[in-house]
Amino acid sequence: MVIILSTIYTIEREESKVHREHKKPRETSSNSQKVRFVFGNVIHKTLPILKMIDDYNHHMGDVDIANQLRSYYSTQLIVQ
Repeated sequence: MVIILSTIYTIEREESKVHREHKKPRETSSNSQKVRFVFGNVIHKTLPILKMIDDYNHHMGDVDIANQLRSYYSTQLIVQ
């Protein structure tokens, strides 16, 4: 379970969801009923997910890249 708090997204409207194709995950003893319920016998299925989850998944590394690029330059002012 994932909990996300957002002040810029809405979840009530249909446009707050995107449809993405997902591959059927491997069945384990703890998730087998859920996997069979959602996927049945198909390997790939298009599922609706919240736009905020989709944006997070596609941009979660951007902060690390920004920090890396910022580290190349010194922003400290030397005062004498």
